[in-house]
Amino acid sequence: MRFSITTKQTRPVQAAIDVIDPGAWVSIAYIAYPHAIYDEATQQWISDAEIAETTYTAYQSRRKSEQITVRLIVPRVK
Repeated sequence: MRFSITTKQTRPVQAAIDVIDPGAWVSIAYIAYPHAIYDEATQQWISDAEIAETTYTAYQSRRKSEQITVRLIVPRVK
């Protein structure tokens, strides 16, 4: 099963994003991005879109048993 959600960019979420290693970002062909261009020579979409993965622990102010660590997939466009 696959699904996706969007979350508010709260301070804790932003802190998790801020510590993503610069080498962890991977280019993606993001054709929905309005500035992507199609390169006829390589037959590929080219854009500045990137994606990285990290973890995020939600409900950190609660008891340990109520906290949950999740996979956080972060897209960005330069």
